[in-house]
Amino acid sequence: MSDAPPPANGTAPQADRYAAIAAQIGTVLRLPATGAWPAVPHKLDAASAHAIVAAAAAGRPLLVRGEPGVGKSQLARAAAHLLGRPFLAAVVQPDSEYQELLWSLDHTARLADAQLGNRDDTRQLPAALLRRCVVLRMELPAEPLRWFLDRGETHFPDLDPGVLSAAVLQILADRAACAATARTGLAEYLDLLRALSEVAADAQGQLEWLARLSVYFKKSHAG
Repeated sequence: MSDAPPPANGTAPQADRYAAIAAQIGTVLRLPATGAWPAVPHKLDAASAHAIVAAAAAGRPLLVRGEPGVGKSQLARAAAHLLGRPFLAAVVQPDSEYQELLWSLDHTARLADAQLGNRDDTRQLPAALLRRCVVLRMELPAEPLRWFLDRGETHFPDLDPGVLSAAVLQILADRAACAATARTGLAEYLDLLRALSEVAADAQGQLEWLARLSVYFKKSHAG
């Protein structure tokens, strides 16, 4: 006779929901506008979908880590959309109270981070916090050209492929010239494409404007 406890009821009430999330891997989600956030398309990749399911099914927070501009905020919107939950955005400040957002801050560590010049994902998080979270690290592939182009095509399907390629080559060249803590990334690429789509209606005009505008979307120029 087994001492193992019997299964609760032999059912998984959320199984269909999680299967539906997995079924959307590789598809483009249409994220609705919310507050100041505009409506945007989002292509769901396998790692992100599986992390969302893992966190939701385990009842744990999903901690998404990665360099600035890699798409963490948009993934949060996609997660809310997939799970049928409202998207609530909040910026954590040095004087934030954990009661407001179930958040706890080490002010001394934050001051040290600021003095050392640490940015975004470079600071160490408490081990106790990490143990309570499902962690997803968003990283660009070693050869990121196709990665950028895929996202450019998703957001701006009407732009000429030559414009998408010319813009991403400038972005990648600038990444190589940036400090590791503040690299030109996806956010700048999409902003540049958005500007090009507004200033000219044809590829030739957009390429002419690219030569004039691209410098303003480069982090190395800002420094």
